[in-house]
Amino acid sequence: MNSRIHSGRSCHSGAFTLIELLVVIAIIAILAAMLLPALNRAKLKAQQTNCIGDQRQLALAMVLYCTDNDDNIVPMADYNSGTITEKAGGFFGGSNPSVPNSTPDVMTRAVQDLLTTNNPIFKYAPNVGVYQCPADTRFKFCISKDTGWSYGSYSKTQNVGGEPVGAGGNYFGMGDTFKKLSAVKSTANTFMFAEDANSTGSSGGSSGWNIGTWVQTWYISTASFTWLDPVPMFHGNVSTFGFADGHAESHKWFDGELIKAGLAAAQGKPFSLARASVTGPDYSYVRDNYRHPNWR
Repeated sequence: MNSRIHSGRSCHSGAFTLIELLVVIAIIAILAAMLLPALNRAKLKAQQTNCIGDQRQLALAMVLYCTDNDDNIVPMADYNSGTITEKAGGFFGGSNPSVPNSTPDVMTRAVQDLLTTNNPIFKYAPNVGVYQCPADTRFKFCISKDTGWSYGSYSKTQNVGGEPVGAGGNYFGMGDTFKKLSAVKSTANTFMFAEDANSTGSSGGSSGWNIGTWVQTWYISTASFTWLDPVPMFHGNVSTFGFADGHAESHKWFDGELIKAGLAAAQGKPFSLARASVTGPDYSYVRDNYRHPNWR
């Protein structure tokens, strides 16, 4: 009889046990939870960088326009009557596109076509994508009563080529606006473009193209301001600005109420700035750079 010698080792089929699979799944879930926030931050940073590039091109385009047009800044409105001539504060003339029963894609194409033909600075910034922040998705919205389709993420700021007239000869307490670039004393500290979201009604919400400039209510007698237009935050709690010397930069916001309103405005939703702080780093940043003829 042949005897068999057993090694004493048990044979395995090579398959994973349920416990092993659960451990692997748990490890993958933990790694994903650690990685996804980092990927999201990287995405927001990339969008912010792109937005700074847009703002720089717009600011430089306006500087070049001034060079070719006797130093005149593109006016948002007629300086005598206050009639709006250029929406978004200076680079979109004519009416907002109106295409009955249209889709967001049709509306987007319509406004992009108008940008190429009714835009004083298009020859200096000849790319319709420059006027839209890559993180601003409002152009995908369907047209509705509450939040509608919107295109255009930037507006010229009120202090340069803005509306100069209003009740009592003043506009939002400013009384005047820079009309020529040479009148700007500190171009590196003077806003020219800001991220903006067109407001409709006292509670906010957005629809269509930005109509006016980006405005904050300045009080000449006290050299202070209160918040009026939102600071839409398309890429986290960071916004970008273009300056009168052609450079652009970003600002990280800290005020909780300002951030809450900014995130809502970026989604075309109602917002309120009633409780936003009039002190602190955010207030100081805007106050220091929102320069105009009455600034001090």
